[in-house]
Amino acid sequence: MPQTRDTLLGSPALRQINISLHSFEDAQDVNILHAYLNEILDFLREAQANGTVYISLRLWNLQHTEDTSETHRNRELLRRLETFFALPMTIPARLTPGQGLRLAPKVFLSQDLEFNWPHGLTCDQGDRGFCRGLRDHIGILVDGTVVPCCLDAEGDIPLGNIHQQPLRDILDSDRARRMRDGFSRQQVIEDLCRRCTYRQRFS
Repeated sequence: MPQTRDTLLGSPALRQINISLHSFEDAQDVNILHAYLNEILDFLREAQANGTVYISLRLWNLQHTEDTSETHRNRELLRRLETFFALPMTIPARLTPGQGLRLAPKVFLSQDLEFNWPHGLTCDQGDRGFCRGLRDHIGILVDGTVVPCCLDAEGDIPLGNIHQQPLRDILDSDRARRMRDGFSRQQVIEDLCRRCTYRQRFS
């Protein structure tokens, strides 16, 4: 994050930055976890001073059954946020899964159930459902490939490339239109989307 901080906060077209707090789960070493959180808090400090972008902090690692180790790590992280923002209340007392909590001007926190990324061996979830991909958001990979959403991090559904085509033409391509029309009919067209559990939040 430090190497992109100035670019992000200096981009006038950027409205919101989403930060996945649950990425710390892979850190078994407590020092790695603290360094990870310190980078995020440093970024939040500069973003608040800059005041131009909204920050959405996401703690999307809740399980259907309580995981004691996960609960402990979440509480530690939330205590750090309480201290950083000098909050007059404890976050768990105010945080409702699936809803946002305002921590400071333009800074929000949300907590929700964990979802599986749809790549690899993820199970087919069926061909019925809806998604907001291509409706109010898209993803653009580092090489310029346009994909329906950020969950297509491997570019399984390439719709075009912004270095080669206008974005308007890419979003009006046959494949993009078939996806949008399919979701409007509760029909899931692409294989990657069939394996996506995140889209179930919109059903």
